[in-house]
Amino acid sequence: MADKLYHLLEYGILGILLTRVLVEYGFFPSPLKKIIGVLLISFLYGLSDEFHQWFVPGRSAVWGDVLADSLGGGLGGWFYLRFISGFPRTNKAKKKKIRVTKTGVGVKRNK
Repeated sequence: MADKLYHLLEYGILGILLTRVLVEYGFFPSPLKKIIGVLLISFLYGLSDEFHQWFVPGRSAVWGDVLADSLGGGLGGWFYLRFISGFPRTNKAKKKKIRVTKTGVGVKRNK
């Protein structure tokens, strides 16, 4: 049981970070789509982790771990959208927009 809690917490952190990326870069317009995206990524990452453990001596792949991973990612994403993203930023720096040109990548500051 403690093992599942560790999976939930670890992937909860992953869910928070993934949701922050989705919010900051404007992926998926609705919060529900952001959560679904985080759930999908968490599921696939957890599945790949369990697949890898299948080949490690002394370890085994367990579907319950994949479920805990997915649930942790989804809860972390929900937590970020519900409690963190609504707060004002503590750093007062202006957001940067990255643009790709023929000569390379440039950073353009919003005015």
